[in-house]
Amino acid sequence: MSWHKEFLSENNKKKTLSTMGDLFSLIEEVYEVEKGKLFSSPKSSNQRLKEQFLNEREGVSLTLQAIPEIAVSELGWTDVSGQAGTEIEGPERQRLSQFLKNIEGNDFVEKISSLSRFYQDPDTAMSMMFPEGKATSTAEQIKVALSYMVFFKTLTKVISNFNAASAGFNFEAFLAVLAGGFQVPANKGTIADFVSRTEGVDVPISLKLYGEGHLHVGGSFTDLVNDLVSPQYDVPMMRYIACTKKFKDDKKSGLDINGTIKFMRFDFTLANVMNILAVSSKRSRDNILLARPFIEKYEAGEEDLDYRATLPGINLPSAESLEEEYIEFLNTRLRAYDVLEDQDVERFIELVQWAHNDNIFVPTDVTDYTEQGEKKIISQVIRGVSFIPSSRSAAKDVYQSIKSMVAANMPERAAPQEGSSSAKIKAYDSLVSRIANEISLANRDILIKYDVADLNKQRAAMLINAFDGVTHERSLQVYNELANDPVKQKIALQNSFGYLNRKQFNLVQTAVEGLKGLVDAKTPVVPEGQSQVLFGEIEIGAQNTQNMLNRMTSVLNDAIFDIFLSVKSIQDNTYAYVAGGMSDDERAKEAIAASTNVISKTEELESTKDK
Repeated sequence: MSWHKEFLSENNKKKTLSTMGDLFSLIEEVYEVEKGKLFSSPKSSNQRLKEQFLNEREGVSLTLQAIPEIAVSELGWTDVSGQAGTEIEGPERQRLSQFLKNIEGNDFVEKISSLSRFYQDPDTAMSMMFPEGKATSTAEQIKVALSYMVFFKTLTKVISNFNAASAGFNFEAFLAVLAGGFQVPANKGTIADFVSRTEGVDVPISLKLYGEGHLHVGGSFTDLVNDLVSPQYDVPMMRYIACTKKFKDDKKSGLDINGTIKFMRFDFTLANVMNILAVSSKRSRDNILLARPFIEKYEAGEEDLDYRATLPGINLPSAESLEEEYIEFLNTRLRAYDVLEDQDVERFIELVQWAHNDNIFVPTDVTDYTEQGEKKIISQVIRGVSFIPSSRSAAKDVYQSIKSMVAANMPERAAPQEGSSSAKIKAYDSLVSRIANEISLANRDILIKYDVADLNKQRAAMLINAFDGVTHERSLQVYNELANDPVKQKIALQNSFGYLNRKQFNLVQTAVEGLKGLVDAKTPVVPEGQSQVLFGEIEIGAQNTQNMLNRMTSVLNDAIFDIFLSVKSIQDNTYAYVAGGMSDDERAKEAIAASTNVISKTEELESTKDK
């Protein structure tokens, strides 16, 4: 309604103008209502822009592009040759670490809970982290809010953008960063995938990621036992984090996926390992059977219970122990060459890296089992079994790489000089080949010393009847009766069917989720303070993350509104100034003023970030 309709005769509630006094009364009334519009000072373009921004603010939202981008493919360690826990982190992993260290929580469960809470209600989560009256800076709130959103965006990329193998590796790296720990490189003699440090100690974690309803927690029972018998980290256990993913509309890849990840956690310990496997799948349950001679020794009250020690072809020493013997063999062989001095020999020994360098070996075909218990043939390097090729070997490509490695590290004095005779060049090439052969022959010395092929045949024949008449119930009973003697429990595990026959164990999803109720409370399966195996659930996906981001827009806009506004003003006024032939000085002044504001507001955030 226009002012004349509001104040004159068309509005039946108003008096008609019949006298001069009525007219003056009307003028005063209109003036009081409209004076702010009638006599306001001219507005600058920046003021008009601000009003426009404020008027449209309800429709303003940030997009996923506003969240910092982490290159997921670069999350793994940079130097895989380093010792566990000392690997060099690449720049992308360092960037992610800077964000994820801001996720609230003292341990992994608390962090997942905090993330879930933030997703469901960012405003309430932020108010809990920054309660009213607590002195916190705007910069601190921005940092924390962005950290949570970086988590969700990066996790979506990890889950959706890679094949299964890559997703698994990067998921390990991602959770290792969240847990303040590190990934464990392969061939470290443990089934741990990464180590968590959120609790102030190094906790080994084996990670599983499957589709919802298809979870299988399993692997080598022998390796699991070795981790419990000879733990490599601060706590004598192996913690499992099992995750299942479920996406809407059965969409499994691409950034437009949306779904849920469930988190489960339980511990294998010396006390509970047999009790857990007693409720595993039928074939997996056989792992807990104890060798009959072991049980007979126990029932007879004997102190020496180790039946395994009487078997031929006993398990090979560790790769590290075998490496010490290999070094002795290689040292003896290389010192036979007069042209090589002590430092040369040491250089070649260090170069080989026998216990860690799989590239110099020809893999061995061995029988293995899937997590479902199905037999399969795999090729893998086994120290003490696999050979290093020589010049007479069929594996010419591997031998040539060894020879190239030797040639690249030969002492300068041994190399033929420019203009050397063909005889000297031939002698040098022959020396390189002989050293490469010695690397192979020193490994052959190990194979001869630990010739397990024939011994293992004898061993297998003895084990055929070693478990006759043994039941799961009796095996479990004997094991639990040794609860006060962890040394004998370790021996019992090494005398079990699964350990002696290198079998696989397997727990299906229903068993994992129900472990706390299935396993005797005397041997707890979940960490202290955790009520159930399933401890958390978070939403992932582009749309889910955008929905959360939309709920955060007001928080972020309040914090950085003036900076956004000034940046837009700089852009608009600079374009206008240039387009106008750089003649409109007012436009230039507006751009300069906005630039000054960006600097001052940014400095303001900087100055308060630690308050």
